[in-house]
Amino acid sequence: MTGKAAIYALSRAAGGAGQATAARPNPFGATEAVTIPCRGAECAGLDVFTACAARVKHHLDDATGRAVYLIGRAYHPTVPDDFLPQWCAQTLDADPSAFRSLLGAFVLVIDDRRSKWVTFVTDPLGLLPWFVGSSGGRLVAGSDVLGICDAGLSSGEVDVDSVASWLCYSFVAAGGSVVRDYRRLPGGTISTFERDGRLGSETRYATLKYVQNVVRPEELIEGLYERVSAAFERMVRGVNEINVPLSGGYDSRLVCALAAAHGGLKVNATVVESTPAEVLLAKQVAAALGLPLRVMPVGARVVDLFDDPLDFIAEGFPVPRNLTNAVARLYPGMPLLSGFMGDAVMRGPIKMTARAFLAQDDNGLDEDALARAAHARFLIGTNKLNLLRHPVRSRAADRAMGCLLPIIRQGRDAGRPLAYANLQLRHRLYFSTIFLSHLDVADALTPYTSWQLVEYNASHLGSFGPDTYDHLFRRFFPALAPIPHSSQVPKPEAKVNGKPRPPRHLRRWGCELLRGMPGGWTDTAIAPRKLLKHLPGALLLRSRRPDDIGYLHRIYAFEQRLARANVGLDWSVV
Repeated sequence: MTGKAAIYALSRAAGGAGQATAARPNPFGATEAVTIPCRGAECAGLDVFTACAARVKHHLDDATGRAVYLIGRAYHPTVPDDFLPQWCAQTLDADPSAFRSLLGAFVLVIDDRRSKWVTFVTDPLGLLPWFVGSSGGRLVAGSDVLGICDAGLSSGEVDVDSVASWLCYSFVAAGGSVVRDYRRLPGGTISTFERDGRLGSETRYATLKYVQNVVRPEELIEGLYERVSAAFERMVRGVNEINVPLSGGYDSRLVCALAAAHGGLKVNATVVESTPAEVLLAKQVAAALGLPLRVMPVGARVVDLFDDPLDFIAEGFPVPRNLTNAVARLYPGMPLLSGFMGDAVMRGPIKMTARAFLAQDDNGLDEDALARAAHARFLIGTNKLNLLRHPVRSRAADRAMGCLLPIIRQGRDAGRPLAYANLQLRHRLYFSTIFLSHLDVADALTPYTSWQLVEYNASHLGSFGPDTYDHLFRRFFPALAPIPHSSQVPKPEAKVNGKPRPPRHLRRWGCELLRGMPGGWTDTAIAPRKLLKHLPGALLLRSRRPDDIGYLHRIYAFEQRLARANVGLDWSVV
């Protein structure tokens, strides 16, 4: 979580009782302290700062001296929301495996004021990014690494493996961040730290195992529907109105159907006019469900929806903004219901290439071969590495594949290394940049991220096919069954006078690159000849490859942002 959703925690410096109760300066811009005040001799060992106080629930347990902070959004099937911090504190001692019953993206922070330990509990999938490190002998943690760097609490040494992973995949594969001294905590873990930042213990409470278990389609869809509808019902409890981005895909179609059938929700369904076919399918779905549909025009390209089309993810890297982000901004503050991770848990792959990728789990490949297969699958074609200097692009792939190996090994333990990597990296990390980038504007309701649903998928290996949704719609929402999937429909480019229309940012990108490069040719990853080749077309709005200029500008924006955060980036070591 970044921007208006950012949250940080900073341990207090060692000192006597008088020093411990003194007011602590806030090093994080645009945030406020929500630290639970000291009581008697038990003083806070951790200060908590947030850009949005509504995203933090807290509780002080007088019996144990623990200050409990619940960050993000968590939902329990039966426990009331206001009592969740107390329930979490009790569960930590009684039965940590019960954390698997929680829905949502959250981190639990416990400042034990008697033992002077700090404990972090991440949600089962690790959906809410949480980074931990230290500075000046003090524990530092937060949801936004660049915010920590801006506060002067990082050494500023860049993590070259994370840079390589971002260059190739647009996500950070091995739990790192843009700097070496802050690492992302894994999902489903209980991690305890001393106040100086030293790790004391780390325990997994949620581990995944893949089990071959083929059942009849009728039985499968009953189990799927039971779990996803239960997660949906719990997440919308107490909600009166929701925002639903509706595409031509199956995942958004099902959650929209659940919302329409609920009866107590006002449903604001929106389709972004990315292609005529996408709009047509969304209109068919809305009509079948009896819902009004808002059509959001795009213009020439998706990037034209945004004044600033780049979003810096929690690890500190820029990625393009997306359609879900745009739809969230239509209704600020209204919870957004999305199909995030539906592809991973509700059906088998539709495309032959995806089926062939996952089938390699049965080929007896060694770790290096599996990493190469995952690299080929996760590589983002629109990341134009050929536009970068040769030493950077030639080494990035090797470094990035090295980042995949820890996940491949975890996947071996789970029983399906590529299926596990696909879930943990492609769906949990890459697609989160699409579906969870709007938390500064609106909460995300993501019923497909239920751990019970993820476990159900893993425990029924061999049962899922590309037609699972067809069976489900025929059983529960027959009016939706005849409507095709968007993957069957071509997506032509918008054109003017027979040529693709350039994005509205093209000239600005070119001007910023032109102004920024002359003084720093030796410090950039951008290949000068490649830039000079593309600049005239950008400045004259006649570029044949505007996406290339957009990618070069993304690299430039990354370099500039790191310079402002005092992060030293030496491309020669990447």
